[in-house]
Amino acid sequence: MKHRLLIGLIGTLAAVAAGPEAARAQSVEDKVARALTAFECAKIATEFGESGALTLIGRVAESADIQRLADAMSRIEGVGKVTLKIETFAWPYCEVDQVLATYLQANRDANYQLRIASATGSNRFSEGSSLVLKLRTPNYPSHVYVDYYQADGTVVHLMPNDLDADVERAPKTRFTIGDVTKGQREWVVYPPFGTEMMTVISTSKPLFPGPFTVAEDGRRYLPALKRALQRADTPDAPVLADFIRVTTQPKSDEKLVAGDIDDARQKAEEERLQAAARRKAEEERQLAEARQKEEEERQLAEARRKAEEERLRAEAVKKEEAKRQRAEMAERQEAEEKRVAAAEVEHEAEFEARLAAARERWRDRSAERLAQAEADWQEDERELFAAAEANRRAAIKQRLAATEAKGAAEAEERLAAAESEQQAATAERVEAAELKWAEDAEERLAAAEAEQQAAADERLAAAKSKWAKQAEGQLAAAEAKRQAAMEERLAAA
Repeated sequence: MKHRLLIGLIGTLAAVAAGPEAARAQSVEDKVARALTAFECAKIATEFGESGALTLIGRVAESADIQRLADAMSRIEGVGKVTLKIETFAWPYCEVDQVLATYLQANRDANYQLRIASATGSNRFSEGSSLVLKLRTPNYPSHVYVDYYQADGTVVHLMPNDLDADVERAPKTRFTIGDVTKGQREWVVYPPFGTEMMTVISTSKPLFPGPFTVAEDGRRYLPALKRALQRADTPDAPVLADFIRVTTQPKSDEKLVAGDIDDARQKAEEERLQAAARRKAEEERQLAEARQKEEEERQLAEARRKAEEERLRAEAVKKEEAKRQRAEMAERQEAEEKRVAAAEVEHEAEFEARLAAARERWRDRSAERLAQAEADWQEDERELFAAAEANRRAAIKQRLAATEAKGAAEAEERLAAAESEQQAATAERVEAAELKWAEDAEERLAAAEAEQQAAADERLAAAKSKWAKQAEGQLAAAEAKRQAAMEERLAAA
């Protein structure tokens, strides 16, 4: 049974364990696939038949690759007869096809109808003729890019370029490029000649920021185009592409004979081979530069690796040193904390002792002051009481003396007056008068004593209040001074 295997598709079908023959066939297919990867810019399908027969269908970049391909297949063990159905599709067209393959397929599958075609209906152009294209945009607003890939690898940007930077187009718009009758820029065919390619690409957003040039090298442009297309492709508005192949040729001479035609063809083939040799030399130069750059990058990576290892070792040493310093600092901090704790205990004990001594001294001084105040108060009380008693006694004596003098005068007058009238009742009246005087004297003496006692009590209460206030003030001042001293000591501790 025949089956087809595309280049680059390795191991997509799992081999069924069906004995040695199946395993050997799978091994041959893998070897063929690996051999095909050596052909740059090639697109080849394989068909395996009976007895190891192999058919290769597709394209290669150069005609010399066809023989190289046959030689490579013949060296693979298990491959029998090799049939080649290969055409030449030179660079840059093969790479353009690879870059745009996904977007070409998307345009065809979903029928977005992005189109590019020759306005004349013919894809053959002669030297000096005008190149006019007609295009149609897809069914969504898009940015349109039209490129012309020439036989020498140059890419001519038909749109946009230095004179036409407007790439935005409405959906399903038909327009032309190169039509001078519409005032458009004229594009004239000139060497190199051969089979060439023109592409149109539509995207939902710009691919490049600008400014734009007319032409550039395809080897520089295609990688940048590939990256830009990958960034711009979205499910809602996918990137689309279409292309046409055109043939450009020198201007025909009506009198050109068959031999001249053969000479011209031979000359064109020589020029093509020379261009291919130049491209190959350029590829080898670029490959050598790439290898040199790879070696420089390897050396740079090695230097960076060594520098990184040195940096990591230095960091490890620094970390160990920092760890040791932190341990020493922790030990010093622990010792300092112990010293501070001991000092605090010592200071606290000293403060408590000083505070106890201060309290004892304050109590002693307070007791002495209190005893002195008590003695002073008692002395003042005794003096006040003695003074009050002396005043009371003096007042009593004065009143008694006055009373006695007045009573004696009255008695004498009464006795003198009554002697003649009541001689018999003198003793009785004298006794009554004496009794009345005694009662009056006792009443007055009691009132005087009560008055003196009240005055003495008032003076005593005033003295006690004054002493109490003085004692309280002294006690408050002593307490404030003690509290301030204690706070100072506590703050100092």
